[in-house]
Amino acid sequence: MKPKITIGTRAYNAEKTIAQTLESVLSQTMGQFEYWIANNGSTDSTGDIIDEYASRDKRINVIHLEYNQPEFSSMGMLMKHGKGDFFMLLDSDDWLEPNFMDELYMNALKHNVEVAVGGSKFHYIQSGKVGFRKSDISGVFPIGEMPDMYPYIHKFFRPVWGKIFSAEVVRKQWEPMNGNRPEWLMYGGDTFTCFELLKGVNGIYLSDKVLHNYRVHSRSSSHIFSIERFNSDVFMLQHGIEYLKEFGPISEENLLFVYRVYWYAILDTIKVLCGSNLDEEDKLEYLEKIFEHDHTKYLIEKEYLTSEMYKQLFTVIDYISSFDLDLCHGALNRVYKALLSINPILNQSIEKPNFIKTYKQVVQLIIDCKYEETYAFVIDELANATPSSEEYKVDLLNLMIKMSALLEEPEAFVLAHKLMVTTYIQRKEIDLAKKILRELEEMVPGDLDVISFNDEINMM
Repeated sequence: MKPKITIGTRAYNAEKTIAQTLESVLSQTMGQFEYWIANNGSTDSTGDIIDEYASRDKRINVIHLEYNQPEFSSMGMLMKHGKGDFFMLLDSDDWLEPNFMDELYMNALKHNVEVAVGGSKFHYIQSGKVGFRKSDISGVFPIGEMPDMYPYIHKFFRPVWGKIFSAEVVRKQWEPMNGNRPEWLMYGGDTFTCFELLKGVNGIYLSDKVLHNYRVHSRSSSHIFSIERFNSDVFMLQHGIEYLKEFGPISEENLLFVYRVYWYAILDTIKVLCGSNLDEEDKLEYLEKIFEHDHTKYLIEKEYLTSEMYKQLFTVIDYISSFDLDLCHGALNRVYKALLSINPILNQSIEKPNFIKTYKQVVQLIIDCKYEETYAFVIDELANATPSSEEYKVDLLNLMIKMSALLEEPEAFVLAHKLMVTTYIQRKEIDLAKKILRELEEMVPGDLDVISFNDEINMM
């Protein structure tokens, strides 16, 4: 009898979990399936466990690979051997609820769609916490509705597991999908696969039932960093944009969404970079590439980031501030400058990029739009005349000008300009002093201080 579903699993040193995975498949309420498992060169007892289950159930088919092949494709295995109407993938440390296949297969047939997705339960191994990702409703979404539903649909199609795809669609899309995938793609491969396959479907069934269990293992931040990781982030952003273009002009909501997904991706990449074994010079070089990339600049210029998203950069600031480098270091200052560019006020006001290290508190207040507190801090700092306030006096005065304008404090606005002229005169930066003085003359013509500044400059 032809199987309704073909399941594929790739297992490597999974002796602690593979039995539960197998049991969950064999316990399905729908028994008309075939199961292909690749023992990917395991050095523990994974292969023996799989063989023992296969000896008891002919629906289990085993492929033993001599050595670990990370590039081995579970979906490729199903393409070669699978006979089911639908294909699905299952990780070797995940497990299914007993009604997984019945719920998704029957609804895919009932609604005449080529893909069906269920909810997942996330088991965080280190903390013991549990989370869920599931649809709020059960229903069919015609693929034509994708532009209106993209942010909602996207979260269910980031992984390849937890769903079934029509085998006919997989076979139809297989060659163009592999032709579109760059060999160097390191991250986002699951999402790429899902959306390439979605190009061949007419509709999607979303179930509101939690049908799949996923183990979330803590990830080390000391992975080996490769620039291809960032290139993968960029590729996946462009892939999302190109996918949406197939439906016509991209809405601002969807553009904002894909760029925010990109933001979280590059934050993960930066985390891995900071935890890598690269030297500080190389880390700064890669950080500069990330922040100077056109897509990152566009994200910032469009002001797509919320204050909470901005705050996530403070871990980066703290990290690079610990580098044993001179504050005048070129790459360090270029990265600081890029970080300042995340906020228009900071970008327009700060001349010395390492201000962001010395006055992190002020940066935080501005990002939080706490302008009154920022104003009070700047005034207090200028009044105390600390070594830092002297070094960054122009930056602090620029902020005083900006804050007094935002808070509609005209007297403070004029005073800040006068203090700026005084500072430039003291530093013998006469051209800059004249520039600010011209602004003052327009604001307060005939002011005695303005007349005095002009006299002082003319005597120099």
